[in-house]
Amino acid sequence: MHFSSEQRLDDAVVERAFTLGEIPGILWTPAALSPDSAPAPLILIGHPPLGLGRMYPRLAGRARHYVAEYGFAAATIELPGCGVRPRWAAAEQARRVTIPLHVLLQWDDEGNDRQAALDLFDAFGSREKTLHANLGGHTGVPQFELDTGARFFARHLTGEPR
Repeated sequence: MHFSSEQRLDDAVVERAFTLGEIPGILWTPAALSPDSAPAPLILIGHPPLGLGRMYPRLAGRARHYVAEYGFAAATIELPGCGVRPRWAAAEQARRVTIPLHVLLQWDDEGNDRQAALDLFDAFGSREKTLHANLGGHTGVPQFELDTGARFFARHLTGEPR
């Protein structure tokens, strides 16, 4: 992993751009995190096939909320078939992914195929997975969904109900 930039977004969050091999991504961590700190649970934030550049404002907003309010670390990578990455046949073997899964879907999202999102959700092999669908377009995610997601992550990453 090669970090290419680092910036402090505010008193609570540090953002680092990175590449892992040829895969670009962004990592957000608590500013107070140090090598001597206990590790922060990591949330991987996915995005529709619009690419990191177009999705950055919304991804950064969600990540900052999870980092500042809950002490999680958050990361996103350019997904296969998105932005600068070509499609990757192995990405179709979703059944092998068994981690707890929380999916947020905007029902009328103009940049995301609803049926493809539902098919992908169904394809994951996770024993616990949840799908939250809200009316509205891509930028209409209700604010309360951030806290709903954070409670899901807290339950699975820290064992603490919130």
